Amino acid sequence: MHTAITENTLQRGAVALVALLVVLGTVSGVAVAAGTTDITVSAAETTLAPGETTEVTVAVSDADGGVGSADLRVETSDPSVVTIQDVTVEADAGLQNVRGDETGQNVNFAVADTESDAGEVVFLTVTVEAVADGTADINVVDNPEDVVDGVNVADEAANSYTIENIGNATVSVESPDPANFQVSNLDAPESATQGDNITVSANVTNDGDEEATQTVGFRLDANGNGTLEEDETLATEDVTLNPGESTTATFENIDTSGLDAGDYTHGVVTENDSATATVAIEEPEPDPADFQVSNLSAPATATQGENITVSADVENTGGQSANKSVEFRVDTDGDGSIDDESALASQDVELAPGESTTVEFTDIDTSGRSGTLTHGVFTVDDTETAQITVNEPAAANFQVSNLQAPENATQGDAIDVSADVENTGEQTATKPVEFRVDENDDGLGDAGDVVLSQNVELAGGESTTVEFTDVDTSGLDAGDYTHGVVTDDDSATATISINEEPTASETSVSLSPESSEVVVDRNETYDVVVDNADGGVGAYELTVSLDNSSVASVTDVELGGGPDAKTQNVTFADDGSSVSVSAALANTSDTGSVTIASVTVEGVAEGSSDLSVDVQALGNEEGDSYTITDENGASISVVEIPPVGDFQNSPTDPDDDGLYEDVNGDGQFNIVDVQALFANLDDETIENYPDAFDFNGDGTVNVVDVQKLFTEVPDQ
Repeated sequence: MHTAITENTLQRGAVALVALLVVLGTVSGVAVAAGTTDITVSAAETTLAPGETTEVTVAVSDADGGVGSADLRVETSDPSVVTIQDVTVEADAGLQNVRGDETGQNVNFAVADTESDAGEVVFLTVTVEAVADGTADINVVDNPEDVVDGVNVADEAANSYTIENIGNATVSVESPDPANFQVSNLDAPESATQGDNITVSANVTNDGDEEATQTVGFRLDANGNGTLEEDETLATEDVTLNPGESTTATFENIDTSGLDAGDYTHGVVTENDSATATVAIEEPEPDPADFQVSNLSAPATATQGENITVSADVENTGGQSANKSVEFRVDTDGDGSIDDESALASQDVELAPGESTTVEFTDIDTSGRSGTLTHGVFTVDDTETAQITVNEPAAANFQVSNLQAPENATQGDAIDVSADVENTGEQTATKPVEFRVDENDDGLGDAGDVVLSQNVELAGGESTTVEFTDVDTSGLDAGDYTHGVVTDDDSATATISINEEPTASETSVSLSPESSEVVVDRNETYDVVVDNADGGVGAYELTVSLDNSSVASVTDVELGGGPDAKTQNVTFADDGSSVSVSAALANTSDTGSVTIASVTVEGVAEGSSDLSVDVQALGNEEGDSYTITDENGASISVVEIPPVGDFQNSPTDPDDDGLYEDVNGDGQFNIVDVQALFANLDDETIENYPDAFDFNGDGTVNVVDVQKLFTEVPDQ
């Protein structure tokens, strides 16, 4: 907090300065005296508020030769009241050292040159700060750090002054009075009608000693308890006032609509004061009913003869209920107003105060009207209008779009063609819609076209899809043709390529194996084989049937060539006698024998049955059909497993899993069957039908299967 000096000055001058001052003090008795003087201490401000600062000057009262050096201490008598913040040497000193804290500063300087040499010469300026209320003296005393006693001051020629008196400065600290916002001259109406906006004002004066900002509020005792509470504040204003300053706080547009009729205490309130009065709130006379019209909704255009709908919101903004006529009107005389027109439609509407409703007028006929007309919804209180343009209906216009047709076909194919036809006009009409093929390549629309025609009726804005199905291409030579769907107003065209009819490949279709023997409840798989494929198989449709479904049953089928799930279909007969399959987008081997399906047949009972294959369609991967030269079927024999060993009955499969756990054929599966299997592992029946007794599924029947069967015996 004291005057800063450079590090070099401190290092080089501190010791020399002290030594010099000691010498001066020592020789002061023999040297030539500079003269006799007092040291004065003067405060610029003797009364401060906490936090304020002032400067205190230290001076030689009667100098003769200026001040060249000094050795002393400046301190406060009570640092809790006033503190030392800074000490400035008011001379051009070659050497100086100022150090200390807020209680006091020790000062040494020498080789100084003050601005004035005679009279009162200020050589120190001390900055002090007020801390708290009280009184403190700023004193000049001995420097306790130096070996030389006393306060020493010398002139610029190093002659010491004889100091007779050393003064001090007394500083008083007084806290100012806080801001005090007083309220007076309350100005407010004595009465108001419910719903009125009132204005209230009052004078606010700061009687304190400090500037402050307070929130000045207008409060109204709505709960009637006789006090103006903070939560009853209706309006506020932030007011900043200097000490002694006044202003007028004005609160405008205070809404009384939420107040019941009665007397209310109200007033203007600050943190320190308030001024109150009473206002009487009176019930208003209700306004008459007033039917206001808004939000008119109506089409901007209409076609002559079209029925339109018009609506508007009607609100009673008055204070009384009423029943009034709401009308739809059209300006027929062209003056731009509907007030003088007759109603084309009207409704009687009853509304309470503040109530609103939407009034709708439907099926307003525009026949006989044309051009741009002003129209609107009318009440005796208000009107809202708009304009509508009534156009004569446009003639029927059949536009064609979205032509759908194959890009190519084979001679003789029947193709389907369709297009969307829309009547973009406004009149209903029936017109021919034609499918044309430019057979002679001279453009559509002449007598050389192949033509199919339909008469289509469409109302204005209506559309339909016109289809031409099974169009025969057998009369067209191979080549590209322009074709399209044509009306009197529009057309949509495309190109189709007609390809020569391919030569069919020949093949037979067979079931493999030709014959098979299976045990009851066991399965056999028959492959459906295209014997002589040329170009693979891309599509097929066929049925595999059993002649005797009491002996065997068709249970499953796997399709060859990997057709997509979306391009395949499989249907099993309810009695298991057949399966029908169809598939497209298959991909098989290109040549030779190709399996297109594998059919699973399960033995049901002893006996035999033939299997047949009926191919309805078969094509290669390019979409060319095969000629089927022969369909070769197969046969199946179903046998029962003979009894094992010396048992009387054949073994059975109690859980229908294809394994014959009831080895002894007594109709039960228990530990006896385990013993029967172990005793007959070399029996002819077990050796001839190993799949029925391979309980661990390793492909052989041995003692391990006995162990496996034992683990499956229930409740062992």
